[in-house]
Amino acid sequence: MLKEGSHGAKVGVPFRIAYMLGYPFLRNKHIWFFMDLPTIADDNGKHLFKYYMENNLRKDVDKYFILSSDSENFEEMKKIGKVIPYKSLKHRYLGLFAENIIASHPDNEIIYPFWRTFPHLAAGLLKSSTTFLQHGVTKDNVS
Repeated sequence: MLKEGSHGAKVGVPFRIAYMLGYPFLRNKHIWFFMDLPTIADDNGKHLFKYYMENNLRKDVDKYFILSSDSENFEEMKKIGKVIPYKSLKHRYLGLFAENIIASHPDNEIIYPFWRTFPHLAAGLLKSSTTFLQHGVTKDNVS
């Protein structure tokens, strides 16, 4: 990035260094992100997150709900479990180590905090699986 003078190198290089420093501590962590839309928590992501938290499921997993800090649902979600502000430094950093992203809206520009601004910043680092929470009943194959 530095050699090519690419856009975002001033952010990308320090971020990759931070990734390497955190790797020994976070590589074996099970980190799951739950999401609906960045500004709203009122769909399957919220309800599955709430179910996991209320029933104390998967104690080996660090579970976070991703939501914009200016969302009207932010405080409500904090009462349920850990919430990380959407596109915050913590969201971007832990997202590099996330094992699973569980979302009711799995569009890349929604679930990946680097997608629009600096997609190359996390290139080759992201290892997460995406789980789509289907809406309603599906009659036909939607793949």
